[in-house]
Amino acid sequence: MKKMQSPSAAVLLAAFLVLISCDCPEAEKIFTLKKGSASFSLDLSQLENPRGVLPAAICGGEKKVTANDSENYHEYFAYDRRRALIVLSADPLYYADIRSGDYYHALEFEHSQLAAQKSPSEKKPASIPFFRTYGNISVCLYFIPNEMRYSDGGALADVNSSTSSDPFRLYGAASELLFYTPCFLEERLYSDMLNLSKGGKRVIQFTRSAAFDTQFENQRITWYERPEIAPLFSLIAGRALDAAADAHSGDFQEDVPGDEDFLFLTSVPLGNSQKKEESFLADTASGRHGIALMVRGDITEYLRFLEGEGIGFDEKAELPLSLVIEDSYTNYVTADWAIEQDVQLFVSYVRGDFSKAGAINARGSCCRIYYPERGKTLYIRVLSAASGEILAESSLYLTDLVISEIAYHGSSFYAQEGDINADDFIEIKNISGQPVDLSSIDITLINTNLAERFWCGPSHESYEGCASLSYDSLDTTLAAGERIIVCTPVNGNSGRLFHKSNFGIPPNCLERGAISKISIGKGYSIRLSRGGDLIHAVKIDGLSGTKAPYRSMVRDSGGEWKTSENQIISSPQGGGGPKDFCSPGFAAEGEL
Repeated sequence: MKKMQSPSAAVLLAAFLVLISCDCPEAEKIFTLKKGSASFSLDLSQLENPRGVLPAAICGGEKKVTANDSENYHEYFAYDRRRALIVLSADPLYYADIRSGDYYHALEFEHSQLAAQKSPSEKKPASIPFFRTYGNISVCLYFIPNEMRYSDGGALADVNSSTSSDPFRLYGAASELLFYTPCFLEERLYSDMLNLSKGGKRVIQFTRSAAFDTQFENQRITWYERPEIAPLFSLIAGRALDAAADAHSGDFQEDVPGDEDFLFLTSVPLGNSQKKEESFLADTASGRHGIALMVRGDITEYLRFLEGEGIGFDEKAELPLSLVIEDSYTNYVTADWAIEQDVQLFVSYVRGDFSKAGAINARGSCCRIYYPERGKTLYIRVLSAASGEILAESSLYLTDLVISEIAYHGSSFYAQEGDINADDFIEIKNISGQPVDLSSIDITLINTNLAERFWCGPSHESYEGCASLSYDSLDTTLAAGERIIVCTPVNGNSGRLFHKSNFGIPPNCLERGAISKISIGKGYSIRLSRGGDLIHAVKIDGLSGTKAPYRSMVRDSGGEWKTSENQIISSPQGGGGPKDFCSPGFAAEGEL
């Protein structure tokens, strides 16, 4: 018999490497973005005794997969002990294929809550979400709204922690941002993106359609409206993160390596975080079941996938520059086009028509436009002085009414009686040069739970429980420069408003009580609407105004918020020094 030779060490090593390359899970892609029902059906068939919730059309007849075609339901997934399929949008079908059992227990717990028919606000967190690392990426899974939703301040955040995984914190650290949502009605995120773009970040926004409030349709930063884009999920992507920069909190202590870009995906279309009925990520009755994924690290492959769907960082702007218009609420607005150059500005109050506009020559990156017409939308076009090329266009609704002062901590007058919010008030000023009729003005509050509360105005009958209440409208006219005080009833008694004598309010200043005992607080938004159209809104961020001593937040002469420095002479001292600072009904020195 011929003696067999032992294989060489090189041959054994080669065979071992082939074995590894064929069988090791690390060699296959752990996290993949996919689309199409045929691909999904094949992946679903490969799961062993799958469980989950799916639309009836793609259930595949699996016994332990529940079919759910409910309206406004967005939480679809299927899983076994070694793999999970996370549906991002059902029709058309887009999904993430995670070839790992790391999420089995979290999905099992969430599935049990859904099987028990828990409402979105009743669901409990499965655990504190944390990242799993697969090669050059890390992935975190969240359930909506029990683990990811809007915070009290309107930020999109992980509700279990304040770590660097929060989208709100991550996009504050990114140098470039890509945002997409099927229907752009997200005033809060729009405002955030606007502030980030003013800070020098490149922000690119896509949507299939835009549906802002009528008076909010201000193209102050560019977004691309593309009805042909197919995906019905939302996403935020960020590149070139700066660990030292957090544009929102100013205290970014988490480790955010600059080479770890991020991609946030959510099956719930990002709704309006300032309106309860549209806030799909709210922990309220209007909230929606949903699911979210955060991917950190090398996201090149996933960005390439999205570019194939018409959403990408490399979109060329239709105009070379973005134009930001800011209202000072005084006698001018500021137009900022960011890049130093000689330009000509044309101003109009008719969309697209600059034929009658005279040229304003400007040098630098911004200029002021004095004495604009209020109660109208201002349109501005910027041209290169050298070539005549259109560089930027933008618009802004110029309100004629502005909230000029807010006392959201109450005062010391009734604090002694235990009603610390008894003297909450807002002051509204007519900043136009014409009288303004207030009979068509509605005032509403949106609290930290995103619930909209009616305060006063002609639309009171359309709000639940308000049809028979008094103070239904502000039936008066404000002359140019005049102010009105709107306040809450003292001790819940609608017949007893706070006393003018306490605050030194001028006798010709009007005042109205709220229809119910509503206090104003940090995180609240106050909205003024005319005929259903939003004309002005303020969010109380807590940066101005204090308690003990009680100080209102008031606009300075340039229209910016500050803490009142005007001491009320008749404020009760009680041995504790000055306790009340505000100026309801008038402007103290340095105020608007």
